[in-house]
Amino acid sequence: MSKRLIFVAIAGALLSVFVATAPANAATARNGVCEAGEFCLYFNSDQAGSVSDFDTSISDYGDSQPSCYDFKSAGNGQGVCVKNNAAAVWNRMGSSVTVFFNSGYGGTSQTIGAGAKANLKAGLKNENASHRVGSPADARDGVCDDDEFCLYYNSDQAGSVSDFDTSVANYGDSQPSCYDFKSAGNGQGVCVKNNAASVWNRTSKPVTVYFNSNYGGTNQTIAAGGKANLKAGLKNENASHRIGDSGGGSPDPDPGDPGPYPTPPENTNPEQAVRAPNASARTAFVRTQIADLTGERQCYVGDYRPGEPSTSNHNTGNALDCTISNAIGQYPNASQEAQGWKLANWLKQHAVRLDVRYVIWDGKIWSVARASEGWRTYTAGGGVTGGHYDHVHVSMQNPYGD
Repeated sequence: MSKRLIFVAIAGALLSVFVATAPANAATARNGVCEAGEFCLYFNSDQAGSVSDFDTSISDYGDSQPSCYDFKSAGNGQGVCVKNNAAAVWNRMGSSVTVFFNSGYGGTSQTIGAGAKANLKAGLKNENASHRVGSPADARDGVCDDDEFCLYYNSDQAGSVSDFDTSVANYGDSQPSCYDFKSAGNGQGVCVKNNAASVWNRTSKPVTVYFNSNYGGTNQTIAAGGKANLKAGLKNENASHRIGDSGGGSPDPDPGDPGPYPTPPENTNPEQAVRAPNASARTAFVRTQIADLTGERQCYVGDYRPGEPSTSNHNTGNALDCTISNAIGQYPNASQEAQGWKLANWLKQHAVRLDVRYVIWDGKIWSVARASEGWRTYTAGGGVTGGHYDHVHVSMQNPYGD
């Protein structure tokens, strides 16, 4: 059970009273240390300066001392009220957290995925008043809010609206399981798939609408903030959309962004072949660095694969699959996809130090042998798992070659 923070103002001083229902080793919110299970705001960008740590949603940070939530730890900004003074965040909770411009969870917002670090975007940096743990509650309510992507039943943003705050790989074909148009108006209750005529992109990223499920076929990209009628071939012929996609299946975020993760130590373990599910010493080293430096802990060699050669990277304990989506076989949401790219690009950036040979993620592959070509389209597998949309694959060199 989560602890609750009870703040009581007595004689102008703020007393923090903790109701201790969590285990003794649980995070201690409001102590200025960003611990596992907390959401943390920083006075400076890049998780620098004084930190203010929370374990619950806060609907109003407060405007002045002694009653406001302030930055706790030593460093630049210590003692300053959090409201309108935060520049960066680290979400160490197990669910997403959304920061809002207004108190009461309103106005411009930015959602930070579980485990992620981020600088607050323009319009929220030093303009923040509240945060809420969990996915934004307003999505799928039939109102096209800030930071949502919205599909309309009629052209020119008319008729019933269907609002989203994540990418959707397949709108679904029939009720009651399909994504439908939510608001009052023409088309209310109709499935979105093959029935949308126009869009409004209120997110801060480009969004691409696709003819096929799983982000395939004819597509149209709508710039951040843009409104558009779907073009011929997509109007009433739409099956999926991806936030942060600039068209042609390009990934989100910028493929060159390795995220905020530290530089790993050098992998000095020699080549070795073992039998899956055991990991070679070289692979075990990489798995440890991934867990310690990026926070991604769902990385496995996996069981021995009879359908593959005994000398394959997986079967010799020289490959890892790191689950990114909620489960193997499921497409990631937008924040999970961004997290996958941070991991994949960190592995790419430090491939020499880690002795990584190639990385596969989100339908793309990068290899040391063809590094000058950057991320290439992966063609050796299809579907959510075969195309590596649900997990990041990382291979080391094994004694039998790649």
